[in-house]
Amino acid sequence: MNVSHLELALTIPMEYLPDPRTVLEDAADMEREAKDRALRNKRAQEQAMIKQAERVARQAEREKQKQALLEAKENRGDEMSNGESGASNSKKSKARGSGQDS
Repeated sequence: MNVSHLELALTIPMEYLPDPRTVLEDAADMEREAKDRALRNKRAQEQAMIKQAERVARQAEREKQKQALLEAKENRGDEMSNGESGASNSKKSKARGSGQDS
């Protein structure tokens, strides 16, 4: 059917009256989506807070480990200055000395 020769003669303004059931369903859908979005945001914030708390706890643990290592090093330094670990130093010097004699 060839409609190329037809012309638009009249336009009638249309008044849109949505079905009330559709309007109610759309409103319910929008409320449901808003609640879901709020729950997702709340979960995301809780997870972010948990991650931040874990990060802080790990940093605190690392600081404790660093402090323990520093204290251990200081204790070793005190022991070496007191002569308690002099035996290990003499073993090294004996090994060096025996290597030079050969």
